[in-house]
Amino acid sequence: MWSNETVWQMCVATDWWQNRLEETCRIMTQREHIGGLYLDVMQDCGLPCYWTPHGHSASGGDAITTGMHELVERCAIAAKAIDPETIITGENITENVIDVVDGTLQVTLWPENRAHIFATVYQDFTERCGTELSTGVGWNDGFKDSLDDNAFFVECASLLVQGAQIGRIRMRPRDAALSLSNPKQQHMVDFLNQVLGYYRNETAKDFHAYGQFMRPLEFDAPSPMPKIRYRDSEYRALWNGIFRNPQGELGIFIANAGKQALAFKSTMNLARHGMTADSVVDVDRISPTAETERIHRNVKDSVTLTGTISGRTIIMYHIKPAEDQ
Repeated sequence: MWSNETVWQMCVATDWWQNRLEETCRIMTQREHIGGLYLDVMQDCGLPCYWTPHGHSASGGDAITTGMHELVERCAIAAKAIDPETIITGENITENVIDVVDGTLQVTLWPENRAHIFATVYQDFTERCGTELSTGVGWNDGFKDSLDDNAFFVECASLLVQGAQIGRIRMRPRDAALSLSNPKQQHMVDFLNQVLGYYRNETAKDFHAYGQFMRPLEFDAPSPMPKIRYRDSEYRALWNGIFRNPQGELGIFIANAGKQALAFKSTMNLARHGMTADSVVDVDRISPTAETERIHRNVKDSVTLTGTISGRTIIMYHIKPAEDQ
């Protein structure tokens, strides 16, 4: 069952089904000149199949994983033979098919995503994007009305700091839509403008697109960390992500998903984040509008980041070798 409707999922190990989807991908690319193909509910395998005439054991054995890999690979080869620039994406993929896709649509935020394990391993290997964002009353929404809109900011903050792209946003006239002109949703648009500011920033982009995802900051303050209620669970108000770019510099993103301004303090050991123990660094603070402020000069061993971050705000720090060593 999917929702209230009965659906059928085909056995991914059969030649017939693989041929059918391969043909569909080839024709779509050739006739419609599409730029990419999204394989919905792909994940890493199909459902267990008990029909042994397909050539596998009852319940499928490893056919549900090897079959899915073969199916996706055939779709990718067929589409890219027509247009090498065509991209193949899927939903909630895992290691099993990561070598035959160009990106993944991941569940925006579930309780098991508190620790960004997939991002830690594969952030610099595959593009990741969240699914539906909670923007209003409607399907897949995490809040009931505009007075309880934490879901949108928790989801955006989580995606940003792990190096993923913000998820799908419904626009009018669809339900659960984000309006660019509705005053009640202006604070969401303002937050998205901050996200896009960092996406456009060349320095920030170097970390998000090409950086290695590192261990996060440990906050000394605020203590205790304020919590935000989201989908019958609690999440921290301050989210952070650290990336090491190919030049060995560090980019740190801190996002406050809560409504209240928070005073924060965190001291990071440079050696634990890929720098040498005797590194001497400068630290810049970069705003979403690309304004840069030097906050530390010629710091060695550790860097202390402290200040106050307004509610629903993002800040970035750039740690790089000192200019006047």
